[in-house]
Amino acid sequence: MDCYLPGKDRSEGVDAAKRLGNATFDLAKTATGKISSLITDRASGRRGGDEG
Repeated sequence: MDCYLPGKDRSEGVDAAKRLGNATFDLAKTATGKISSLITDRASGRRGGDEG
């Protein structure tokens, strides 16, 4: 099945998909880094306010 949109260059759609993919990948890397930091902080006991 060909999903060609009349009046649009196919490369525009490919470029848009690449930009969206790159943005999504960047967000995933950021989230992974945050989760990793939280796990490291918990494992080393550096979280403040947990001690009663």
